[in-house]
Amino acid sequence: MARANLEGDMNAFMSTLRNLGSAGNGALRDALGWAESRYWKAHAALFESGQIKKGRGRGGSVSTSSSRSKSGKSTSRKSAGAGRTRTKRNTR
Repeated sequence: MARANLEGDMNAFMSTLRNLGSAGNGALRDALGWAESRYWKAHAALFESGQIKKGRGRGGSVSTSSSRSKSGKSTSRKSAGAGRTRTKRNTR
């Protein structure tokens, strides 16, 4: 695959993944309408460059490294106070 084609595939992969938020590899490949070899070449290039991260699941899953949802908000589950030490209150 020529470099220009790979870059175009990487852009299409990322665009589709951003729209989905995160996805199983099979579902994302189906959404793109690609053969497995084409999908895995783009997947490998994006993973090696740090743009996507692998997840769990029967067929594996993938999400963007920035973990942004469709709305553009972070999907991190940490609260604003995460990392702060909490003291226990005596309730007696």
